[in-house]
Amino acid sequence: MFEICFLGGGKMASAILDGAHSAGVVELDAVHVVERLEESRISLSTRFTGVSVSEDLEPAKLYVLATKPQDVSNIAKSARALVDGDSVSWNEPPILVSIAAGITRVRLESLFGDGFRIVRTMPNTAVAVKSGVVAICDDPDVDRPALDRVEELFSGVAHIVRVPEAKVDAVTAISGSGPAYFMYLVEAMEEAGVTIGLTADMARELAICTMAGSAKLAATSSSTPRQLRLDVTSPGGTTAQAIRVFDRGGLRSTIMEAVIACYERAKELDSK
Repeated sequence: MFEICFLGGGKMASAILDGAHSAGVVELDAVHVVERLEESRISLSTRFTGVSVSEDLEPAKLYVLATKPQDVSNIAKSARALVDGDSVSWNEPPILVSIAAGITRVRLESLFGDGFRIVRTMPNTAVAVKSGVVAICDDPDVDRPALDRVEELFSGVAHIVRVPEAKVDAVTAISGSGPAYFMYLVEAMEEAGVTIGLTADMARELAICTMAGSAKLAATSSSTPRQLRLDVTSPGGTTAQAIRVFDRGGLRSTIMEAVIACYERAKELDSK
């Protein structure tokens, strides 16, 4: 029996596997990946020497649901048949970790049955560089050892927060979709940089490095983000002029409206 079986071998699954192996959470020869695309199977086998990769589901102590939403129903049928069947002797119910957006734990239980200890999570794409954020849904009826094992799994790739599932849509709106907000800002700064005479590469480099440095400053400083902003904003200076344009255009309100819209869409998906 494998320690971990990934149901889907895409970028997020690869990032989690890489981080878990680097952190010593699991050995590669204890991992199986279910992947239907031959090209992806070859790529995974080349990148992760020792990992078992095939189209077939295998018994495991922990499953990571990392497939596309449209494929969840089919993989659930196979997983349910495996756990409910007589071909495998299970010492305890396997853990099922979902990283899929818009699929509630109740929905997962209806698809996979009661043979799994289900834990819902919300990672973001920065797990690919071991700097992600992962929210783990922590409700009173969720198995405690399963929660601890899932936190261990993600410990090598992300900052981890535990939240009630009722808050996961709000988390989605901040950290789940958050990388796209910052990339959008970088795009705009790059375009502005080109307009004022920089090359696109130089403008992008400056914007990305400034974003990374500012994030580190905000994370390590005892000052609030507001105070850190004011530290750069001299009265009548260049930064003050930029902030004045932001305020005149209603940027703060636009950002708030965008995050709230993301939240409302996440709730809508959860209700389907």
